[in-house]
Amino acid sequence: MGLKAENLKIIDKELGVVPIFLSFEKGKNDFALNAFLSNTKKETYLYAVRSNSSDEDGLNKTNAGKYTSLLFVRPDELENAINEVYKTSNGVIIQDMILDPEISGVAYISEENQVFHLAEGLCSGITSGKVLTYDIHMSNFNHIYKKNELEIPNVNLKTIYNGKEIEEVLIEESSVLEGFNIFEYIDIFKNIYKLFDYSVCEIEFSIKDNKLYCLQCRKIQKKENLCKVH
Repeated sequence: MGLKAENLKIIDKELGVVPIFLSFEKGKNDFALNAFLSNTKKETYLYAVRSNSSDEDGLNKTNAGKYTSLLFVRPDELENAINEVYKTSNGVIIQDMILDPEISGVAYISEENQVFHLAEGLCSGITSGKVLTYDIHMSNFNHIYKKNELEIPNVNLKTIYNGKEIEEVLIEESSVLEGFNIFEYIDIFKNIYKLFDYSVCEIEFSIKDNKLYCLQCRKIQKKENLCKVH
């Protein structure tokens, strides 16, 4: 099993903040995968199909961005999506999509410093670099020492799924971000960090209806990466 799925299972077991997901290894549990595909054919859910390679995001190196991941996959597209991911990875994670989140973000957590890159809508807008972010810099999980406001006053992009594809739409004056209170969720980030022996932990997340969902969690190799979006 890849480390990405292992981390999600630990977080789900201990904290229960992970969207429903299943993981499969190429050629090892085809019966279970085929049963899952048969049972989902008539569903209307949308899925994220993510890579879960055994050498991805390991303790000694990270291969972020090397492997294929696909979002908003319909049940009738799952088999093809899984095969696409298998071309670059020996494992796959099938995860429920969090539709229309109010806020998403990428957090970089260490014992001393915590950095949060936030945006309205989907997390993919942040990881792709297509949207500006509202940044919060914190120390010791309790003191905000810096906030980077949006670079263009009152104007930003929000990443959405329009029913056919992911796109960025123009928004004005984000009251959602301005009114966001990171302290409502800080214990979750702190507890996720404590689950792993990582000097710096990267957490991708979405928030919908005041509930935080951890989408991915991995180790960052160097502390100088703490303030960068990858």
